[in-house]
Amino acid sequence: MNRYQSKQDMSLKRLQYLLSGDFRLLDVLGLEISQDVNNDNVRRYLHMLKDCQTLFLNALAQTNDMRNNVAFQTINPSFSFNASANNHNFIMSPAKFQAALVQQTDTSQAIKNASSFHHSFNRRLAAKNDLLRVQNHVRFPSSTSLTTSTYNSVQQQNQLLDHEVSLLLKKGAMEEVPPTTPGFYSSMFVIPKKNGGSRPVFNLKKLNNYIQAPHFKMETLQEVTKQIKHSNDLTSTYLSDDFLHIPVHPKTR
Repeated sequence: MNRYQSKQDMSLKRLQYLLSGDFRLLDVLGLEISQDVNNDNVRRYLHMLKDCQTLFLNALAQTNDMRNNVAFQTINPSFSFNASANNHNFIMSPAKFQAALVQQTDTSQAIKNASSFHHSFNRRLAAKNDLLRVQNHVRFPSSTSLTTSTYNSVQQQNQLLDHEVSLLLKKGAMEEVPPTTPGFYSSMFVIPKKNGGSRPVFNLKKLNNYIQAPHFKMETLQEVTKQIKHSNDLTSTYLSDDFLHIPVHPKTR
């Protein structure tokens, strides 16, 4: 988590602690009221206390959802959980709330323990390093026409393009070539990201007419969830610039 997310999570955690402390006061108040046997309104008062407990439970559940939302955004900044107000259940039994707290505690403990496994994971990764050496070999027909002419960019995007190109060069995602080097040149532009900054885009529409690519289908989230079985261990990862992790074969660069 970054500093802002940590402060946000800590504030929600303190709110959970303060709300949970109110249950002790309600329990004591309920006990005192129940001992007043001469009062005909005892049952009505106890029902009112129960409604208060239900509202506090719902507030705690909503706070827990907000903490989970913060945690997921540390993995995927674009993640957003927007539950419909019509789907809110303002009644939660103490047993369900206790189970939710136990689950959150177990999850936090599992995250803390996960750091102890990275040494073992690194050893396994080194042993299987050959399996990770993947390079994409683009299949071009022999009749592909090459040229030395390049595309002119829009003046308003020149500064943004220069910045993105310098970043790609720094990351090793591209390399400079002499201006007279023949190749297949495609246009490039940038678009704004939702979370700020710019995203470089290469227009490969013309290039795709020459590529012999096998059929590829990406599995959808719905198809993946059908494969999940009970007691499976799951994890979520977020790779920045994940498409840059697979290099293109030198012969087809």
